[in-house]
Amino acid sequence: MKTPPHAEPAFFMLIAAMAASVVGPIGCGNSGPSRFQLSGCVQYEGKPVPFGEISFQPDASQGNQGPGSTARIEDGRYVTQAGQGVQGGPYVVRILHIPRENERAGTIEPLWFSPFETKVDLPAEEGTRDFEVARQGAAKR
Repeated sequence: MKTPPHAEPAFFMLIAAMAASVVGPIGCGNSGPSRFQLSGCVQYEGKPVPFGEISFQPDASQGNQGPGSTARIEDGRYVTQAGQGVQGGPYVVRILHIPRENERAGTIEPLWFSPFETKVDLPAEEGTRDFEVARQGAAKR
């Protein structure tokens, strides 16, 4: 009696290889461009910005495309999340001071500066980049 072709080990290996080639790309590997972690200090008038947000948007006017990144500023420091940083190249950086509430006093701290924007060219590697918010972005305190 002859063994049916589907019962042979080579047949099963072929089916397994075909299934792996179809299923393998789904959810495996890193899709998209490499993104690098970025950290640094944010200051205004020589003082660390106590709380805020910094965002990095690729500068499309300079040919940089792709995803942006945002990080929280706390006590003058920011760090982008691993795998969610920048790609490198020209970026538009926006910095916001977010006033905190003083629950004991029932007040909100004054706004240090209006939203600030600058353009930078970032390397395609992990690193640090400090920012000094320019005076012309100042709000009345």
